[in-house]
Amino acid sequence: ETKAHIITYGFEEKSAIKISDFKYTNTGENKPTGIMFTINKSGDSTPVYIYGSLGKSQAYAAAAAAAVGTIFGISLGNISEALGQYRGPKGRLKIISGVNNSIIIDDTYNAAPSSAQIALETLRDLQASRKIAILGDMLELGKYADNSHKNIGFDTKSSADILVCVGPLSKLIAQASEIPKDRIFIFNTSDEAKLKIRGMIAPGDLILVKGS
Repeated sequence: ETKAHIITYGFEEKSAIKISDFKYTNTGENKPTGIMFTINKSGDSTPVYIYGSLGKSQAYAAAAAAAVGTIFGISLGNISEALGQYRGPKGRLKIISGVNNSIIIDDTYNAAPSSAQIALETLRDLQASRKIAILGDMLELGKYADNSHKNIGFDTKSSADILVCVGPLSKLIAQASEIPKDRIFIFNTSDEAKLKIRGMIAPGDLILVKGS
């Protein structure tokens, strides 16, 4: 109902700033390096590469920035060049080299149902010899806490080979998960979990860490 000029962005066909051709970039050894996608506006388009971070959330943020840039008359080419210099903040689907030649997806800044779902979708869509999801409690959800954790549990089967749950609420994730029980590990605290996790990591593992 606003009288302001509206610019929309997203993956939807009707978006004024449309994201398309989203994919993950990787090395020859299938280690993820970042994302690439195309930004489209009024028949014009440009590829965008973002290094060191993963997830469709990065593309949404880039498209929002592109929308602001176009308001100020910046060309899509210059927008793409600027976004190529962007390096995402710590704890937001950030790629980190792990022990034993593993790769960690660090998404530990915070956790909510929507961001946890995006993180698990990211893990699902990447290639790896084995995938480990380490999930902590999602806090401050009030009466929605139980169902939210159970729903995340349902999403783990298609994303991970091993599930590690840390914290009292995350036990509900474990209970709802359809991953075989001998591949689910539950801990009360991070300190209890870390030694076990370190011992289970094998070369080539892709490890998502997510929690509040």
